[in-house]
Amino acid sequence: KLSKFPTSLPQKVVGLSCAPDTKAHAMNNLGVMMLKIGQHAKATVCFHLAVQIDPSNSAARVNLGDALRYEGKYDEADREFAEVMRLEPDSHGATERRFSSAPSKATGIR
Repeated sequence: KLSKFPTSLPQKVVGLSCAPDTKAHAMNNLGVMMLKIGQHAKATVCFHLAVQIDPSNSAARVNLGDALRYEGKYDEADREFAEVMRLEPDSHGATERRFSSAPSKATGIR
């Protein structure tokens, strides 16, 4: 059952011997699954790890912003959306989320 999230799972993904962008995508997808079942804090951990592994992963940054808003951490969320807008000036999703008060559905790998 996904709600019984093993705390070692993110570390196992990070420890995989594969390309960093593959690890970041895996962490992003795991975070998306956590958001979908309402596990916002666990999703935030996954998205933070994805961004640490690949700071240019805009999907993970947008999802991190959404997860942070679910947790009521609006200033942190705003910083993530601002960073996506800096990395991808044409990112409408980040712009819309940054100036919206409600979290959006998480996005998978782009």
